[in-house]
Amino acid sequence: MTNSQNPLLSPWTGTFGEAPFHLIQTGHYGPAIRQTLDLARERLRALREDSAAPTFENTILALETLSEPLDRASGIFFNLVEAESNDEMRALAKELSPLVSAFANDLQLDPVIFKKVKSVHDRMAGLKLSTEQQRLLEKTYKSFARNGALLEDV
Repeated sequence: MTNSQNPLLSPWTGTFGEAPFHLIQTGHYGPAIRQTLDLARERLRALREDSAAPTFENTILALETLSEPLDRASGIFFNLVEAESNDEMRALAKELSPLVSAFANDLQLDPVIFKKVKSVHDRMAGLKLSTEQQRLLEKTYKSFARNGALLEDV
């Protein structure tokens, strides 16, 4: 299935950038989520391997955007599973949920990524960030911290 055949993988051209729900079929979800999950993993791998000094742009902004296609496809799917489900959707959710959760866990528990986030966070006062950028940096740092990034290995 190509991107042009899967409305979850194609640009949304509605007036307000809304999903073309009238074109989405149950068979679109699995391929879209798997493909966007692969893309998010590639982006995460590139971020981990980037040897440049961590900055807001190459770390925080990169983290914020690396899973946007996955978030878009999985957000629609999981919302519809809750709101308007059937046996096929529930079975697909059992298959896809662990994959999406594993990615989220891998990201939030990645010590290399946290080290980069912490580096930017520790220099926040000296960076010329907008209020929105400061908020995003703080939110990103706290998310890692709340998931245990600051805990000592035992």
